[in-house]
Amino acid sequence: MQSPFITVKEAAEFLRLKEITVRHHVSKCVIPFYKVNGKVLFKISELEEFMACNRHASHAEEFNKSMKAVVRAINK
Repeated sequence: MQSPFITVKEAAEFLRLKEITVRHHVSKCVIPFYKVNGKVLFKISELEEFMACNRHASHAEEFNKSMKAVVRAINK
């Protein structure tokens, strides 16, 4: 059975970051992690959620959102 947890090295590969960056994020409690017997572990599902919450909209998405708001205001 495969563990639902991954190591710092695996998390860095998954996030496409350097291990030192992942460790820095852990030290600042920026990303969700578990610490078991001194070993830092992550759940992929929580890292995916972390990435989704930190998504920034493109300029096109922001423009479309603004235009929809304008159209709604006009149609009221």
